[in-house]
Amino acid sequence: MHTEDRELQIELVNLQIDHEFLTSFFMGILAIQFGVLIGFASIYYAVYTNPQYLILSMGLIVGIFVLVISIYRTVRRYENKRKEIKQRIQKLREKYVWWD
Repeated sequence: MHTEDRELQIELVNLQIDHEFLTSFFMGILAIQFGVLIGFASIYYAVYTNPQYLILSMGLIVGIFVLVISIYRTVRRYENKRKEIKQRIQKLREKYVWWD
């Protein structure tokens, strides 16, 4: 095996490890966020008709809103990281492959 082939294999393995780590990390964060969101929504729907819990229901609405924004930002961050990995793959393709 040539040195270039070994370098390419090492780079590909590193890319695969990075992608797998990012995917599992962000999916874990999203699972936690959706779990909390479902919990907040369940509590809200249980107490929203009772005027005694008006402040709690307002707090839950704010919490749900913040969680939706947080989920959106998490997805955007994951997409940005995934684009970075695609760019690294493109650089490897340009470096080691001469044809399309």
